[in-house]
Amino acid sequence: MKIFYFFILCFLLFSCQKEYDDYNKLEKRDDFYYLGKSKEPYTGTCAAYHENGQMSIIADFVDGKRHGDGAAWYSNGQQEYEGTYEDGTRHGKFTGWYENGQVAVIKHYKHDTLDGDWKFWYENGMVKEFGHYKNNERVGKWFWYYENSNPWIEVAFVNGKENGDWKMWHQNEKLKESGNYNMGNKTGTWIQFEANGDTLKVENFD
Repeated sequence: MKIFYFFILCFLLFSCQKEYDDYNKLEKRDDFYYLGKSKEPYTGTCAAYHENGQMSIIADFVDGKRHGDGAAWYSNGQQEYEGTYEDGTRHGKFTGWYENGQVAVIKHYKHDTLDGDWKFWYENGMVKEFGHYKNNERVGKWFWYYENSNPWIEVAFVNGKENGDWKMWHQNEKLKESGNYNMGNKTGTWIQFEANGDTLKVENFD
């Protein structure tokens, strides 16, 4: 009787496992994906696997285009990225991870166009840069940091061009360079400083 129940349990476990189409058999023709030599654009969920059996990618398709959730994993099982697609384009929030599990980036898309908050981290968990995109262009204040979390660069953008005060620091937090931009062009007086605070260079761009 115990053997009977053992085989029943094995059957149930096997039947509950989700089977996916083979991602590696997808073929792209004229911007649409097909499964193998099929003449119909692919609709369904497909996956691929690392050599160790760990899933490497899973993707949803509708009428031959990425549509729905998508995710990928490193061979150690750590997730590499996740996000959503709409009509073949990245749409919404995308999150990426380093292989050690640390979040690497969080970004937002509107139909493959960067649009929304952007934040990037070093592998040690410290923030590297953050700001905002609009229609694939940087807008507003952006900040960059050294790997030890000390400030590196601070500048504002308008339509993807530097505009306003620019500041850069040495790793010891001493000011390295300061000046002003006018729609991507340096203007006014720019000053560079040594790491000890001494003035290194003065330039005027008027």
